Amino acid sequence: MRCIVPGRRSLTLPVDLFRQESLMAKAAEAPCNLSGGKQDYGCDDTMTRDPQRRRDHSRTVNRWIARMVLQILLIQNFVTFKAVAQIAECPPSETIPGCPCYNFEDGLFLECAGATEETLKTTLQGVLSISGTGTMVQSLSVYELDKSIEELREDAFPPGSQIRHLQISHSSLREISEGAFTNLKDSLESLALVSGRLSHVPQKSLADLRKLAALDLETNLIQDLSSYCFYGLKLMKLTLKGNQISKISEYAFAGLEDSLSDLDLAENKLKLFPMAPMRRLESLASLRLAWNEISELPDDGYSLLSSLLILDLSSNNFEKLAEDCFRPCPILHTLSLYYNSIESIHKDAFVSLKDLESIDLSHNKIVFLDVTTFKGNERLRTIELSHNHIHYIGGEDLPIRTLNLKNCSIITIENGAFRGLNNLFDLNLDDNLLTASALLNLHIPGLRTLVASGNNFSQITEHCFNGLPSLQELLLDDSQIGQLPETIFVLNRNLVRLHLNCNHLRTLPPGIFDRMHSLREIRLDYNRFQDIPYSALASARNLEILTLSTNEIINVDVASFASLKHLRELDLSHNKIETMSGFAMANLSLLTSVDLSHNNLNALPANFFAHSSLLRRVDLSENKFRQIPAVALSGQNLPGLAWLNLTRNPLNRIHDLPSEAMYPILQEVHISGTNLSIVTSQDFEAFPALLHLYLGQNGILRVSPGAFRSLPNLLTLHLGMNSLEILPKERLQGMEHLRILNLTHNRLKELEEFPEDLKSLQILDLSYNQIGIVGKVTFKNLISLIELHLYGNWINAISSEAFRPLKKLRLLDLSRNYLENLPLNAFRPLETQIRSLRAEENPLHCGCESQELWEWLRDHQKLVSGVGGGRSRGRNGVGVGDVEGGLLRCEQPPELRGLVFLDLDPHAFCSAPLVLKLAIQDIQPFSVLVSWQSRNHSGLHGYQVAYHALDNVDEVRGKLLDPKARSVRLTKLVSDTRYLICVLGLGSWGTPIPEDIGSWQWNASHDDVIVGSSLPVMVNSPTSRCTEVRTLDAPDSVVGDGTVSDRGGLASILTRRLGLIVGSCMGFVVFVVLISVLGYMKMKKQRATIKRDQPLSSNPPEYMSYRHFSLQSGDRAENACPSFISNIGPPSLGS
Repeated sequence: MRCIVPGRRSLTLPVDLFRQESLMAKAAEAPCNLSGGKQDYGCDDTMTRDPQRRRDHSRTVNRWIARMVLQILLIQNFVTFKAVAQIAECPPSETIPGCPCYNFEDGLFLECAGATEETLKTTLQGVLSISGTGTMVQSLSVYELDKSIEELREDAFPPGSQIRHLQISHSSLREISEGAFTNLKDSLESLALVSGRLSHVPQKSLADLRKLAALDLETNLIQDLSSYCFYGLKLMKLTLKGNQISKISEYAFAGLEDSLSDLDLAENKLKLFPMAPMRRLESLASLRLAWNEISELPDDGYSLLSSLLILDLSSNNFEKLAEDCFRPCPILHTLSLYYNSIESIHKDAFVSLKDLESIDLSHNKIVFLDVTTFKGNERLRTIELSHNHIHYIGGEDLPIRTLNLKNCSIITIENGAFRGLNNLFDLNLDDNLLTASALLNLHIPGLRTLVASGNNFSQITEHCFNGLPSLQELLLDDSQIGQLPETIFVLNRNLVRLHLNCNHLRTLPPGIFDRMHSLREIRLDYNRFQDIPYSALASARNLEILTLSTNEIINVDVASFASLKHLRELDLSHNKIETMSGFAMANLSLLTSVDLSHNNLNALPANFFAHSSLLRRVDLSENKFRQIPAVALSGQNLPGLAWLNLTRNPLNRIHDLPSEAMYPILQEVHISGTNLSIVTSQDFEAFPALLHLYLGQNGILRVSPGAFRSLPNLLTLHLGMNSLEILPKERLQGMEHLRILNLTHNRLKELEEFPEDLKSLQILDLSYNQIGIVGKVTFKNLISLIELHLYGNWINAISSEAFRPLKKLRLLDLSRNYLENLPLNAFRPLETQIRSLRAEENPLHCGCESQELWEWLRDHQKLVSGVGGGRSRGRNGVGVGDVEGGLLRCEQPPELRGLVFLDLDPHAFCSAPLVLKLAIQDIQPFSVLVSWQSRNHSGLHGYQVAYHALDNVDEVRGKLLDPKARSVRLTKLVSDTRYLICVLGLGSWGTPIPEDIGSWQWNASHDDVIVGSSLPVMVNSPTSRCTEVRTLDAPDSVVGDGTVSDRGGLASILTRRLGLIVGSCMGFVVFVVLISVLGYMKMKKQRATIKRDQPLSSNPPEYMSYRHFSLQSGDRAENACPSFISNIGPPSLGS
């Protein structure tokens, strides 16, 4: 709907609006032999004589050809290096922590987030060690360089490094050392030092980059460009956007005269157009100076920008355009001056722009344009004057094709106002204050498109468009039209498209479209029709598109459309239709789409569009159907039906399926927002070709077994926003081609293992359920999965193996769950493949166990890019950073609640030491065993075990051990000596790695002497632990180095130890024999006593078998041992 702006001026377009003077003024000759500094820029009159202009244009073409040749050479260079890129390999991820490497078809791409100098060196050395010296890295992007780095030093890039495109953004760099890029001088083609703190152009650092073609210094703190600040370079593109440049030296671009073609100086603080430095750039074709404070173009009479084709001066402070102010830009093609404050334009402001094709003067304050303003712009095609108060524009016989006068407060158009624009094709008069009388003065024989919506044409008459015989498209939406005269289009026989939406029409005259054989499209939406204007439409025999949406139509007689044999699309949505009839007489054989949504239909005739065999789309949403009208939509009646929408109907069931009702080629069905509660096994047996099924926003509680088994070709299944509590594995079997499964907003609490049949599934949405645990095998069969959405659940635990089988996963969303500790071990298998990871809005417990996570997130900020940027679901970038207003924040402990996790110093949420315990074991005269316990830490590169005698602190020895080591034996110690022994963690937070680490041997059997700056600080700290120990006193026969004095001494030691062993064995044997003898004697005495006490019997004793000695039946039946043994319990506290 149109918006009226209060206080707009009421203006008039006069009779001579586009009239030109009969003769063109002769150009005055300019003084000759004027020299511009070191170069001769020639005479001004050379641009007003055609032969010379042709020669100048030829020179420009030659320069463009030279640039194209250079670009071809660059492409050839790229192809040359492509073979190298193909054999290059990424180093293992554990060797380049914090810098993920991607090996694409065109080479290696490295992305380092939160990198340090050491990280960059390690990463590039890793590439060189794997693929060899000279390996080409296509792109190295460094994001948020360590804030402590303010200077890029000479050794930043190791010798042998080859990088084609280098970007360092969001850093604290203030200086670039002279030799910083020395090792890249033969490979670097583009360099971006973006969003840093550079206060000047680092010319000395860049001078040797012989292949550099593009330099981007956007968003730094550069305030002026000094002389020769780009000397030595051959740049083609230079970006200095978003700095604070207010001054540019005349010789700032010295050395770039023949190469620079694209210069961006937008968003700076320039008050004057930098003509002196620009005039030397003979190849400059594009210049952007938008968002500065420039108010005029200087003209010294001789300076020229002879190659400039595109000039952007938008959003500056221009208030007027003086006479011939663009003389220095003779071949300009595109000029942008929008969003200035221009009020007046001299009639000859553009007289020198003979090649101008497009000009944008929109969003200014222009009130008046002289009739001769564009008299010299013979090639002008597009004039953008919208959002002004313009009412004068001139120039007869101008080749203007597009004129935009939208929202210019025009109230009337005088007769003959557009008489001079014979080539005008498109005219936009939207949102002005025009009335119908203004249309009477439109006499533009060649006009094809007139857009005049948002005006007041309530008094439109039959002659309003008589001056537009070539009109093909007419848009009069929202124009307060209540009725149309029957002969209004009598002279517009070429009309193809007619839009009359948002008016007050109730009917159309019967003969309004007579003899309009070209008419293809009529749109009458948002009017007041109670009946379809059948008699008027009957004359539009070639009509293809008819829309009558949002009217008040109740009944439809399709037979009245019988003459519209070419009709393809019919839109009757948002009416009050209750009945439809006349299908037997309607031969709409070309009809492909019918929209009957938002009506009051509850049934369809059995012969519903029976003669429309090509009908493919039927929209019946928002009606009153209680089941699918099976006969009307069946394949027998509509053999071509492929798309059906029944959303928001009160369906209780899919249908009562007659045996003959089938939908043989139906591919997509929408049944959402209905009353369905169960999906039965017979519901979709009649849909053998179905590819996309949408069952969302229903009340479905249960899916019956085999409900989808008749849909083998199904690609999309949407079951979101239902009430499913379980979805057994069997329900999803058989869908081998399924690509998208949406189960969002249900009540699923547990996930069964997804079946092997879903091997083609690519997108799985389980968001907003009640899932608590993600198990090890849940997703193991989803080998093609690309996107997994788990946000908004109750997840508090995830198996470390949960995502390992998902080799193609690119997006994982775990945000808005109940994870106190993010499953880092589950993320690690994904870090080289995933592109988007979301984990924000979890109740993160920021403790020592999160320290490893902190570093992993810091190293993968590109992957989890929400650290500070915007977030939107399903797009690249991730949101540990910003989920609709929330960042990844700490929930516990209370003192850290609400703080952004990645903004914290790790020591703020973890004070526990890295080395938890330290013990000295097996103390010998000349060696000890050092053992320790430590907590996990991803930034740990290894351990250093250092020690020295307390009476000799100058000699410190040590060993380097890998991160998995937990013990080491120290040898070559001195007996009876007290030592200080320390275990120190090596890493980004721990003890710095020694500079001479390259000469050290990891896990070596011997100890190295630590000297120089590598001496560790041997005190207890968060990353180290120390203790003291005294070695044992050595035997007399052993000398200080741990060796025995002679062979006899060695024999003596062996004899003593052998005697000890033999003595111990003999003692044990004697003990066993003694116990046996005593036991035998006691048993013999007991037997004698028993025999003495028994009375003598006259009969011989009965035979006693082995059975008498067996266990009692009760003990044998219930216990594995005798009852007296099983009853033995722990002693009472009293005992």
